[in-house]
Formats: sequence, C-alpha cells, structure tokens
Amino acid sequence: MQDVPKKKHGVFVGRVSPLHRGHERAIQEMLQDFGSDRSAIVIGSTNAPIAEKTPFTFDERKNFCEVVFPEIKVFGLPDFHNNTLWLAALDELLEEEGIDPANTLFYGGSPEDITFFEEAGRNVKIIDRHGGSSPSISATAIRSLLHKREYDRLDGLVDARIKEKIIELFEQRRHEIYGAN
Repeated sequence: MQDVPKKKHGVFVGRVSPLHRGHERAIQEMLQDFGSDRSAIVIGSTNAPIAEKTPFTFDERKNFCEVVFPEIKVFGLPDFHNNTLWLAALDELLEEEGIDPANTLFYGGSPEDITFFEEAGRNVKIIDRHGGSSPSISATAIRSLLHKREYDRLDGLVDARIKEKIIELFEQRRHEIYGAN
C-alpha cells in the first residue's frame, strides 16, 4: 500500500449493483484523501446482462452514484473475462481522462475486491466497509433483501435518496431475473 500524498488520483472501481453504504464509505475516504477534482468512480460490468448479480443497467448504477456523489466523475468499463485485457482497458480509460494509472490509488471495501489490483502491482487502499460498528454490508446481501421484498431492512444500508429508485427498478425486473417467482 502506498502513501496517499505521493499519489495524484484516487479511483474507486466496483459494480455498485446497487451502490450501498460500504461503497460510500470507501468513496468518502477517497474524497477525503484526494478531493472531488482528483477522484473518480469506475463502474464495472457495463456490458453485463440483467441478472441476479447485475439487476441494474450501467446507466442506472451511474445515476445512483451521481445522486449520492454529484461532485465525482463516473465512468463505465465493460467486462472482458480476461484480467490482462480488462486492466489494459482500465488504464486506457483513465489515461483518456488525464489520470495516470501509475500515480493512482485504487480504493476498495474488501480484500477480495481489491486484491486483483495489488497482484497487478497497483497501489491500493482497502477501507473497512463494515466500520466496526456498522452492519455487515454487501451488494449480495442487499440484492437478497430486494428479492425477499424486505425493503424496510434497506434503511441504513443504502442512501435514502436512491432507496426507492432501487426498489422500483428491481421490481420492474423481478420476473426477468427470477422468472415467475
């Protein structure tokens, strides 16, 4: 892990399907370290079909981020199913936006989310998205609550400004994702 002051940019990369408080915690720390003008969010899996793991389109996920973090640039990156190609595409995207990947600190909320960057020799900062006292948060758990229609349990896990939109969009796709369920 590298010293924050030596890096020029912070980048959070995730599927954010949907954006939750754990993601927000990592993004907030990135903002504290770099400010909004030197921070970016890259949403992955932009080409993923609507499915249980990706019940929201890229544009919807981007909108969630823009509602909660209007001051940060948000970009999308498709899946390549090849880490080398994906990392090259990420580098190209960042360079097009004036961000030098070698001078970037990549943020994540769990070791499994960010290990890939470490293995590729990138600078990473893992943020404890559970915060010790906060509830355990994962997009998988949130999608499970959506599936079970336990919407009241989303309070505190997703930002109130996007909660109703998350529920509305998920309900629109329930049959597509789960069939007659």
